Amino acid sequence: MIIKYIVKSLEQRDTVFVSGLGLFEKYYQSAEIINDKINPPYNGIKFDPNFDGNGFNFEMFVAQQEGKLISETSQTISEWVKDLKNAIDNNKSVSFENFGTFAKDAKGVIAFACDRIPELNIEFEGLNPVSIGNVAAETVQEWSENEDITEQNSTVEHQDVVKEETENVQGDAAIVVEEPVEEPEVDETTIDAHETEIAEPEELQPMDESMEDDSSDGKESDEKGKHRGLIITIIVVLILALLAAAAYYFRTPLTDLYHQYFDKNQVEVAQDVETQNIAEEPVLADTAIMEADTDFVTGQVIEDEEFANSTYQDALSENLLSEDGDFIVDYEKGRYYVIVGSFRTEKEVRRHISDRNLESYHPKAVRQSGQNLRVCIGIFSTEQAAENFGRESGRNYWVLK
Repeated sequence: MIIKYIVKSLEQRDTVFVSGLGLFEKYYQSAEIINDKINPPYNGIKFDPNFDGNGFNFEMFVAQQEGKLISETSQTISEWVKDLKNAIDNNKSVSFENFGTFAKDAKGVIAFACDRIPELNIEFEGLNPVSIGNVAAETVQEWSENEDITEQNSTVEHQDVVKEETENVQGDAAIVVEEPVEEPEVDETTIDAHETEIAEPEELQPMDESMEDDSSDGKESDEKGKHRGLIITIIVVLILALLAAAAYYFRTPLTDLYHQYFDKNQVEVAQDVETQNIAEEPVLADTAIMEADTDFVTGQVIEDEEFANSTYQDALSENLLSEDGDFIVDYEKGRYYVIVGSFRTEKEVRRHISDRNLESYHPKAVRQSGQNLRVCIGIFSTEQAAENFGRESGRNYWVLK
């Protein structure tokens, strides 16, 4: 059951953290050539057992899907993680169909090998590996068959030409023999010599055969030239097809490069306009969300609206987060940070802020050695104040301390 909800959660977001186990992160693998095969692109999962975080978001997601309290869901997930670790210790590895295999490496740390998950690869359904060797062999065989057929046709044409020219020569010789020669007083010796001269054209036959050979060689060379041209054309078409496929599979990185280097001014202008609009609005949480906020831990609906508003206002007054200064701030021990996201790059952090409409909190990116950049919407001097602020904000959060 837990595996099903991990996959379903990764269909909607890039990362899922399971308390007591680790972080599952979705990634995109473009098409690549391995062992003379072109493997199609796919979406896979990386696993980090050392990630620092909590699984409250995943527990809340499962609770909503199952229609249960978060406390019950948290207990169920904890028992599943415990059973999984015991199974790995006893069996060395545990596999889940259409998901992957858990096992311990040489250092005793849990590692994960991902299978091709159908739910995450719907857009690549039907794409199978293609062998480069088979394609090349079929192309060479096709060229060889075409060349044999061409040579057979050339031989037949050559024989027809020889036969036709031989008949023409014999016909011309016959006409010459039948041509009357009227000479007065010619003796038999002269007639014999004359007949010998007329029969001499038969000796020209070897010369005619050499001429026919030259013409056949010219035709063969033309055929070979056509074959070379066909081969070059096919190679050019294959190269263009590979370039087109590469451009399609790498369209996302190319688009990011375009926005980063060529469309940078438009992005900055749009961000300035959004910041200006946000500055004109009061820094308030969504009142509709606060009024309908539900305490998932206890399953009780907050009915005292005045108490909730006063608690949130107290949390706002204690917030140490300032809209001034640098966007990226360093982590300080002794402070409590309300975190709503964790990403590797500043670009991903800003995209998350824009997608989740977090600009009204004047969020910052908290930088900590060896960790991702965390999206922070509040900084407090006490853990209770941070918890109050995060709960009343209506966002999916966890407290970094």
